[in-house]
Amino acid sequence: MRAMVFCAGLSTRLRPLSELWPKPACPVLNRPLIAFNFALLRGAGVGEVAINTHHLADRMAAVAESEARALGLALRVSHESTLLGHGGGLKALEAWLGDETFLLLNGDFIFDLDLRALIETHRRSCAAATLVVQPPLAGYRPLHAFPDGRLACLPGEAPPPGSTPWHFTGVHVLEPAIFAGLVSGPSGIFETGYRALLETGALVRIHEERGSWRDVQTAENYLATNLEALQGWLPLARFKALGPLTAIHPSARVEGAVEESVVGAGAVVPAGARVRRSVVLAETVIGKGESLENAIAAGGLRVRV
Repeated sequence: MRAMVFCAGLSTRLRPLSELWPKPACPVLNRPLIAFNFALLRGAGVGEVAINTHHLADRMAAVAESEARALGLALRVSHESTLLGHGGGLKALEAWLGDETFLLLNGDFIFDLDLRALIETHRRSCAAATLVVQPPLAGYRPLHAFPDGRLACLPGEAPPPGSTPWHFTGVHVLEPAIFAGLVSGPSGIFETGYRALLETGALVRIHEERGSWRDVQTAENYLATNLEALQGWLPLARFKALGPLTAIHPSARVEGAVEESVVGAGAVVPAGARVRRSVVLAETVIGKGESLENAIAAGGLRVRV
């Protein structure tokens, strides 16, 4: 089975951090976000995965290649010189994805999800597409579905009577029928592919999952995701293929005080410095006497939240 993970976005809400790191490459407990998606896919029997790249493309590809190799996944990189959006980005991989069921994931989340069970449920339903949802979350545009699980309308459209709002998690199980409505060039997957499926009467369903879900949109929730992972919310059993997850990377040099924080590879916290409830990214040197609290440090950048 094959899968695609979206990695090409500009991540404007994560600026200025995303000017240095593509969002799916940002680490949580010293592993890139995309590694958690790759581990999820590997655990479900996926052997080949594709990503798309655009912003900081070389860095994104290098991180993805390293993580895919560590997990035994074959990786394909689809570079977009012009950002194609979710619709155009998926269309560009139509020939590679072939004529079988495939998975499509956003690259900026961690999700405790049983993908094997999801795929089985999708296949039993004979749906053209299955969208994984959770109860509504504030700040996210909802999907609406009917009580029998059928998608009621496209996101942003007026929901029909009798439909219920849901939060879309960024996980799709798709059949090749989605490609008939997609267009080459910049486009959205819902506005093209899903619209065509609904217009032709194809079955598009939702599937509710209650597992822990966190995404990274802003510096504030990037820091929160790391701190919550330190506190144990991360379902380690689902991601055991990643091996031990560490708050302080073995190659970091820590001589100062570090409390409830993540310190990356090659980072330095010298004597007299204090780091509390913060993330220090790889190769970052904290100044002597510097006090960092509720912040992200990346090179000379300090983002306080």
